[in-house]
Amino acid sequence: MRFTVQVLEEELCDADDPHVLQIKLLGDDSREPSSWMLFADGACIVDGSGAFARECFCEGAEVFLDLCRDAVGAAELRQWSQREYELLSAARGVAGM
Repeated sequence: MRFTVQVLEEELCDADDPHVLQIKLLGDDSREPSSWMLFADGACIVDGSGAFARECFCEGAEVFLDLCRDAVGAAELRQWSQREYELLSAARGVAGM
């Protein structure tokens, strides 16, 4: 799931529409999360159960990627400059420490 979100963030940057994406996995075991939340630029834009995510991946990793891509598109996020994106990305790195 984390790799899928990373791929989407790179895809958005390549399309000159950069956004900082983070996925939060909830539950005792991050390998089998009970639920998940996708954040774009700090705001939660979609969430779901761990079971739903597993169903998506059983169909193919592209299914979960499409779900995340659609959520980012529907969120009507602010356009960031490359510099603003870099600052947000750095802030994400600091917060993750």
